[in-house]
Amino acid sequence: KIKCFGRNNYGQLGIGTTTDVDTPSTLTGIDLGSNFVPRQVAAGWYHTCAVSTNDGIKCFGDNAYGQLGLGHTNNVGDGPNEMGDNLPFVDVGLNTASPTILATSSAPTSTPSLAPIAPNEIRTLYGICSLQTACDDVSKNTYCCNYVLNTAEQVSQKQLFLLVKTVRDLNIASMVSDYFFVLVALGILLSACLRKALRSNNYSFVDDSSSWFDKIKPALLCVTVVGCLVDVGITFTIVGVISQNDMIDAIQQLYDNRCYSEASYQTLLELKGQLETVLILDAVEGALDVLSLLLLFGGFAMRCGFDFAGCATFAEAIHSFMFCVFDVAIISV
Repeated sequence: KIKCFGRNNYGQLGIGTTTDVDTPSTLTGIDLGSNFVPRQVAAGWYHTCAVSTNDGIKCFGDNAYGQLGLGHTNNVGDGPNEMGDNLPFVDVGLNTASPTILATSSAPTSTPSLAPIAPNEIRTLYGICSLQTACDDVSKNTYCCNYVLNTAEQVSQKQLFLLVKTVRDLNIASMVSDYFFVLVALGILLSACLRKALRSNNYSFVDDSSSWFDKIKPALLCVTVVGCLVDVGITFTIVGVISQNDMIDAIQQLYDNRCYSEASYQTLLELKGQLETVLILDAVEGALDVLSLLLLFGGFAMRCGFDFAGCATFAEAIHSFMFCVFDVAIISV
């Protein structure tokens, strides 16, 4: 038996109503027909599909986009006389016109062998999925088949998903790193200002007002330099992940070859645009970090070699501004 409980606004529980269920013990099980012995069940966003022991598929619930595979867009399972034998099997275009039905409603003593699948079909945990292109037909575009099956030297579905997740996680790490080092630098600065204010009010000895900042400047520069080095490592890693794996081109290929449904076209284009933006911004951010470090080290060399303290101070100010303002702004975008 299959029992579903919880929200039921589209009939996704398969009980013939839209009443929510919070007490599973009151259910007798979903009626999928006299000859349907359930083997697997999958819960979608607002719909549910079940697979029988002989690979028959029945789906019910929200059907606004035809996700039930019944040839219409009417919700199923939210009213009377829609379940049981009245609920048709999903026709996924197998070699047979309809799945073989067991002769009796009793469970078989052994699991029947799985039905053979055609070259343009994939058996998944949720049943058999048909592809739009046949992988064994060289006259057709095989990009989508290879993408799903990972049978060629191109990025696969699993690889692309992992790469997108990696890019997202690295950008989050870069943002957290930038904010952390900027807050540490601000903390050092505010702490020094507070100490100077207290000493100026005669709570302790008075410091030379011209030297208080010079005392904390090494700590501030140490924080910003470490922050820049960490940021350079992360941002250039992101640029490498995107460019070396041809992620932008891979998503364009998915769009050009229509590997996903038409409803997903806009999502693919948005994802491609986001990756292009990330690639440009991370490259700019990393380049600015490198430039600010070069300016800082150049200013330090001018101070030590030529005693040009003014150039060193200017370079330190530019470095700090680029890290605390430009970096944070770019990574926030």
